[in-house]
Amino acid sequence: MKIVNILIGLTIILGTMVAIESFIIKPATTTEISVLWDITDTTIGKPKSEEIVRLYELEGSNMWNGVELRFSTLSNVNFNQTKVLSIPARNKWLSNELVRQKEINTFNSQVVYLIDSPQAETDGKQHSSIFWPLFTELKRLGTEYYESGAIGTNRSNKKILVIQSDLMENYSSLSLYDPKQFQFFTSNPQSVKFIIENFSQLPSLTGTEIYMLYEPKDATDSERYTLISDMLKSLLEQKGAKMYRSANLIR
Repeated sequence: MKIVNILIGLTIILGTMVAIESFIIKPATTTEISVLWDITDTTIGKPKSEEIVRLYELEGSNMWNGVELRFSTLSNVNFNQTKVLSIPARNKWLSNELVRQKEINTFNSQVVYLIDSPQAETDGKQHSSIFWPLFTELKRLGTEYYESGAIGTNRSNKKILVIQSDLMENYSSLSLYDPKQFQFFTSNPQSVKFIIENFSQLPSLTGTEIYMLYEPKDATDSERYTLISDMLKSLLEQKGAKMYRSANLIR
């Protein structure tokens, strides 16, 4: 009888702790990070693994959160392979802290290996498809946020996109290396059919953070990048995204 009472007592205590976590303590969330790396120009830097690891911060009270990381290159074609790593969120009261720390260490090592290891040839490409993969990934992120919120789950989940690129589109529908197309694009982007079609298909990006990373080679390159990124920043902020620009990933 005493054993039964003890088990009942433990069950009540555990249930109370879980209830406290659900209603008082911030529940664990999942951060989804998409990294796009432009390999069309050898001078474009590569995302730094240590900065990506710091981006999702699985430390302290955040160690129970989950992360899904998607890594893809931007090349001379629209479709590129995507590699995915993930670590699920855990319930603090139903998990072991030492075991969880081992999970985090393993996940961090996998992220470092994925980003630091050679992914593809980076000897430059004659063409560059930047905007189509970018808009495609934003559609996916925005749609997932909308759908999860619509059914009342994961509203606090974070969506982050990191794009390391000079943003110089050079494809059949648009070539920013053409001075006339560049001027038309930066002065009136919504008149460009390719841009307006993709922009109109974007869902709300509320809750999505976008980090545009690039270190210009010289003053001319800096001015060109600023004009293109200004245009993208203006368009995507209209959809609710939070935009950040820098040479490296800082928060």
